[in-house]
Amino acid sequence: MRKMFFIAGLLLLTSGVARAACDNSQPFEVGGSYDYVRVTSNFLPKSGSGGSSTSVNLNGWNAEVAANPACWLGLVGNFAGAYASPQGVSVHVYTETFGPRINLRNSSPITPFGEVLIGAAEAGGSAGGRSVSQSAFAGNFGGGVDIDLGEHWAARARIDDIMTHFGSQNQNSLGIAAEIVFKFGKH
Repeated sequence: MRKMFFIAGLLLLTSGVARAACDNSQPFEVGGSYDYVRVTSNFLPKSGSGGSSTSVNLNGWNAEVAANPACWLGLVGNFAGAYASPQGVSVHVYTETFGPRINLRNSSPITPFGEVLIGAAEAGGSAGGRSVSQSAFAGNFGGGVDIDLGEHWAARARIDDIMTHFGSQNQNSLGIAAEIVFKFGKH
């Protein structure tokens, strides 16, 4: 977690360098992606004998909107769902998070970024006609790169530490996304 704050601070301090590459930035973006999430938690079905937590691989989707009031700053809304069926139990996790993204624009077609998104998560499962669900705090702390594919399109690769707080315990899950982004408008 300290590393994420250090990276975010470094991006903030170096964002002045990015101003020179702002001429081609666009103020709005929408995107969609495939998401992979590795959840380690105490609220999922146990695998094997013993232990108080388990890990499950989930696959899903992500939809994102962003407004960029400055070329180096984005305000992001991120909505995601991920699903799995470990040991015959249908499991899902939904998140809705919002927050800032710091873009480190430069003269190349590759733009690194860091983001801190805060919001809510809902996790649930069903088996044998019985369902349970729980809501909790969620935070996505991470970053990635945009690769321009033309004036309005970009490919985005992102990796996040997805923090949740289910069952009175913190969970840190790995999230990886491969996204297509449409950018529009002019500063």
